Amino acid sequence: MTRVLLDEMVDERLAGHLPEGVEGATVKDMFWESRQNGELLRLAADTGFDAMLTLDKNMQHQQNEATLPLPVIVMHPPPQSQRFKDLKEVVSNHVAGLLYQEKLENRFYNVGPGYHSDEGRGDG
Repeated sequence: MTRVLLDEMVDERLAGHLPEGVEGATVKDMFWESRQNGELLRLAADTGFDAMLTLDKNMQHQQNEATLPLPVIVMHPPPQSQRFKDLKEVVSNHVAGLLYQEKLENRFYNVGPGYHSDEGRGDG
């Protein structure tokens, strides 16, 4: 079973819409609200999470990718949208394929329309 932590910015309802075989927990579930990103990433890795799912597009500019303790999947919903329906589509169309890979590298993965998961930072 793959365990994924949903960042505070991610609608907690997405935890129930992750692909089969993927268990999601929110920062709120873990009582880790208001933690800084670096601490949050270390806590997630130390607690056995396999990846973090976030909408925080700035995280990759604030954290050193070379020292990430776990993979971080940055979702990019369609422009001007963070509606739950659009986020579910990003999960089913982009995140699911990543999470089914045998082992993700500890780096940032940008996913969503206009991004290709195998290109890391994406093209738009």
